[in-house]
Amino acid sequence: MQNTHTIYDDYSEARDLANENKQEDLELQNLRQEIENLKIICAKKELEHEVLEQENSLNALEKEAKKYALKEYEELLTLLRDFKNALTSATNTYLLNNARNLKERFSYQLNNLPSLCQERKEQELERQKQIKKSIEQDLKRYKQELDKLESLKDYALKDYEQVKLDVLTLQDLLKNNIEKAHSFNLQVQSNIEFLPKICQRNFEEHQRLEQERQKAHQKALVDTWQRETSTWDSAIKDLAHDDLLALREKVFVENSSFEVPTLEKEILVIKEKYTQQLEKQRLHKLDLENTWAKETSHLGELKNLVYKELIALKAQIFKEPNSVSRQDIIKQIANIKEKYERQLELEEEQARQKEEQALKQELTNKLKNKPGDSENLSLKDLEELIEKEEQEEQERVAKEAVRKEMVKAIMESLNNAGFDVQKPTLNKEGEVIIRSNRTNGNRADFKINLSGEVNYHFDGYKGKACKNDIDKVLPRLNEVYGINLSNERVLWENPDDEFADAKPIAPLSQSK
Repeated sequence: MQNTHTIYDDYSEARDLANENKQEDLELQNLRQEIENLKIICAKKELEHEVLEQENSLNALEKEAKKYALKEYEELLTLLRDFKNALTSATNTYLLNNARNLKERFSYQLNNLPSLCQERKEQELERQKQIKKSIEQDLKRYKQELDKLESLKDYALKDYEQVKLDVLTLQDLLKNNIEKAHSFNLQVQSNIEFLPKICQRNFEEHQRLEQERQKAHQKALVDTWQRETSTWDSAIKDLAHDDLLALREKVFVENSSFEVPTLEKEILVIKEKYTQQLEKQRLHKLDLENTWAKETSHLGELKNLVYKELIALKAQIFKEPNSVSRQDIIKQIANIKEKYERQLELEEEQARQKEEQALKQELTNKLKNKPGDSENLSLKDLEELIEKEEQEEQERVAKEAVRKEMVKAIMESLNNAGFDVQKPTLNKEGEVIIRSNRTNGNRADFKINLSGEVNYHFDGYKGKACKNDIDKVLPRLNEVYGINLSNERVLWENPDDEFADAKPIAPLSQSK
């Protein structure tokens, strides 16, 4: 600043001198030029001094500037270089002003550089903070993604383990080197985004192969089932239905692990089990049928009366024979027999009472209808008459008892001879009618009146077939019950009469 003051003083003196020596224009002009040159030199030195201080400031900021404001730092170096070049070549005021302008630009940018570096530094710290935060979020997401793929990792185990290792590496880099962590994170991100696709693709391929294997395995199971059960007896299949259904539900499921040899073995076990059970049921049913035949054969003359009830009972029993025992059949047939025996006895008792009542009424009517008898007869005669009537009634009752025994004997003989005997009926003449027949058309009818006379009629026979049945029935009556049938004269004794109906020529009488 002292040098500058001296120059201006000289300049003032020179100006004063120039004013005083206006005549010396040329010298004054030269002097002015020299002064101007001195000013330029002084200004250049001053600018050099100022820039030197600023250059030292720039050098102090070099490290941070290169890190946070490299472009601006390089621009400052360029300005400094341009300024020095301009200052060196500044030979006049214009060029000096040009250099001064460069210096001012340099000074302005240099003054802004510290704040710019600080701002950039803060921005960089914030950027690194955001990068770290972003990577931490990515790491969390990567771990979640790896957890999701845990069930699929076996389908891309090598890739899965590599990504898992990369995640651990990224964690270490994040602690020590943000920039490397940022760069490495891009690689990890790409790999982990591709990993699910690899796992899914390999999984789908595995599924496809597994489905093909399962399809082949399922077909083998179906073929085995068809082969092993197709030859079964239908009755065995019906018995084993529940066991077979349970086995099917166990075997034919999705992703079945049931092996063919195991299936063959279990089917065989079921077959053997129900084959034995079927044989037991067959023997049981046969035993029931034998029991039925035996018990129904004892029904005798009741068989026709209980026919419908027997048919219904038999249908019921043999619908579910396995739930019926031999004793059940014996008991139920015995119950039916007892029921109808009681019914038959009741009907017979009612008929007897009815007949007795009719006879009593008839006696009373006879006494009342005799003209004048009731009035003219003495008490003794009336008592004798009543006693006589009572004796006749007793004889009638006795004859009826004999006739009942005869009816039973004839019916049992017909049953034993293979006839189906209908229930006896009473015609209007008071005669008991017994009708019987066979499925081949043979008929045998008997008529017994109260006096014990028996009329019989064998019809529908050819040749000597009738004689054969007569020989079975009539002698049995005489042998067991003492009933004599005599005076037989029949047309069928002629063997040549093949087409004649076998009938008695005249009613035969019997005596007891």
